[in-house]
Amino acid sequence: MSFVLPPNQGILEEYLLNSRIIDREQLDVAKRMQLRQEAPLLMVLYQLSFINIHQFSQILDWLFQTSL
Repeated sequence: MSFVLPPNQGILEEYLLNSRIIDREQLDVAKRMQLRQEAPLLMVLYQLSFINIHQFSQILDWLFQTSL
């Protein structure tokens, strides 16, 4: 069985790029690692040090608000 990306990941990717939190190259690297590790994108971004703990928390807040 292969890893399936979460349905809202496209919205998250758009937010990350439009907010200039990460750039396209960082996103591409993180997505490749995400597929290899079968892990949530935010965790991979943090693991790669593309985002810090403060940004991680802010993104989680944003995700929670958009899912309401």
